[in-house]
Amino acid sequence: MFKKIEAYVKENLIEVIFELALVIMLMILNIIIGFIALVIFVSLHIRFLQDFEDQTTLMQKNFENIEETIDSLTKQAVFKMPFPMVIINQDGEINWYNSKFIKMLEIDGEPEDNILDAISSINLNEILSAGDEPLKILYRDNYYQVYVNKVKSKDSKDREMLLLYWINRTDLKEAKDTIDKEKIATILLYIDNLDEVKSSVEDSARATITGNVETEIINYFNAYEATVRKYDDDRYLIIANNENLQKIIQKKFDILDRVRDLKVQSIIPLTLSISATTDGETPLKQYEIARNTMDIALGRGGDQAVLRRGHNYEYFGGKSKAVEKTTKVKARVVGGALRSLIDDASNVVIMPHKNADMDAIGSAIGVVKLVRMRGKTAYIALNSVNMSIRNIMARLKEEESLNGVVRTEAELSSLIDDKTLLIVVDHHKKSISEAPDLVDQIRDRVVIDHHRRSGEFIESTELVFLEPYASSTAELVTELFTYMTDNVVLSKFEAEALLAGITVDTKNFTVQTGVRTFEAASMLRRFGADPEVVKKYFKEDYMVIKNRADIVRQSEIFMDDTIIGILEDKVDNSILIAAQAADEMLSINGMKASFVAVKISNNETHVSARSLGEISVQLIMEKLGGGGHLNQAATRIDLSVDLAVEELKRKIKEYKDEEKESKKEEGVK
Repeated sequence: MFKKIEAYVKENLIEVIFELALVIMLMILNIIIGFIALVIFVSLHIRFLQDFEDQTTLMQKNFENIEETIDSLTKQAVFKMPFPMVIINQDGEINWYNSKFIKMLEIDGEPEDNILDAISSINLNEILSAGDEPLKILYRDNYYQVYVNKVKSKDSKDREMLLLYWINRTDLKEAKDTIDKEKIATILLYIDNLDEVKSSVEDSARATITGNVETEIINYFNAYEATVRKYDDDRYLIIANNENLQKIIQKKFDILDRVRDLKVQSIIPLTLSISATTDGETPLKQYEIARNTMDIALGRGGDQAVLRRGHNYEYFGGKSKAVEKTTKVKARVVGGALRSLIDDASNVVIMPHKNADMDAIGSAIGVVKLVRMRGKTAYIALNSVNMSIRNIMARLKEEESLNGVVRTEAELSSLIDDKTLLIVVDHHKKSISEAPDLVDQIRDRVVIDHHRRSGEFIESTELVFLEPYASSTAELVTELFTYMTDNVVLSKFEAEALLAGITVDTKNFTVQTGVRTFEAASMLRRFGADPEVVKKYFKEDYMVIKNRADIVRQSEIFMDDTIIGILEDKVDNSILIAAQAADEMLSINGMKASFVAVKISNNETHVSARSLGEISVQLIMEKLGGGGHLNQAATRIDLSVDLAVEELKRKIKEYKDEEKESKKEEGVK
């Protein structure tokens, strides 16, 4: 009763106060009139209180009726839902389910007590951690989107009940799979060296070579129901669907091996470069992506296929050395284009890679000369000097003509403007540049490199001179001199710097050398390059030799023909020492590849890899996030030395298993 009076007073508080004040005033003026007013006040509000109680009771009944109606509708809606529903607790125990859930399970009677027993493909942890996005669960060849609604249990505030809505999306999944299978794939195929092969045989055999390789290509792709169109002597456009592209991928683009194994009257085998993609909203966009992907395949030396999926690249083949081009047409074209870019620039910044080696510095010094021959100012970006270039940098300081040419990143920031040209040498990844921030600041960029092209590449380049067949970047720079001016004059030091670059990357002219390598060396000798002086640039400290010897002494042979060395202590010039130790261990009898892991920090390890050519250390290093050449590569792993070596062993084994499988398939054919 008191609660009802309290509720009534709260509802009519202002009126009650006003009327009560009026009664008190009347009682002060006249007690009799005031008493009469009080009786009237009490009588009226007793009547009003009864009416208020009746209205409250009526409203409460109405709310109860509405609540019962909603509850009834909710229950009917839940029971008559057109899709399976089940309520479980946090342990997976089933508390309730509807008839559609039983039908989904395809059972007679009641289901198992626990959802994990009823549906083996379900993951309870995923259900407990589910958010607004539905879970995707496969059950009895049907694909379901499962929405999870969490409700606090009345028995315990800490426990939740989970209501699972199962929506069958099998038709949608099948439609998506069909669309995915029928998606158009664009494949570009280039014959890397058709002209070289044809020029090495008799005239009568040239037509046969062309006919045989064309027949092999057309028959191969026709077997996968693809359309093949030849639009140049050595170039093909292939249109296939994604389903057949996946079959080609499963075969690891074995057309590469088929064409390489063709019997032609030449000691040079035919090789292919292939790019493939299903990316792109339109056929034109997809073709552009395929063409850009082909640049990567060619930049990596050819004889391989590159597949682009989204922003990722997959590589197939690439197991043979890049074939040296017998003509210098590209060098002439690049030289002319580079000359124009330098002429239009206000100044030029030359960017070697981090931990610059002799090839990076030698080619940078050569490019300085190229720029000065065009009457422009050049700078080399170099923040610090490591052990491998210490001797040549000391010699550079003695050259008065090169005073001020070497600048730090901070010094160069104030020297660049909108017309500055950036020339990147001996690498093509911004992440390993000596000054990555400067790469972003300079708009016009040129890349001169001899490493096989990787997925990461400096964007928006005006000119790219990337030739994996070349022994070194210094060789490429030397070739450019002829096409920059009619009167080439190099100082003795400049010629020796370039020769040092060639020497270090060819291991004293024993690795990755061709006719053009010796032609470049011959040109540098004519300008006074002295091999004895060059040899002095490679003199080493006692500790470098000692640490290298320790690596060799503690090395282990892995899987018969590979050897792995480690340097667990952090030392100066560890990357240089790793490269030298890998070279040295490769001379051990029976070893086809060598790997050296050295400590950069507690959770960072550098790995240098070398091979004689039978094992592609490039492919192994790419599995670890690195890259390089067929017989010379490296990577950096965010693990301790011990863990990095274990990961390296797994990747070596994985590579060898793939090689065995590939040879087995070739044997079956």
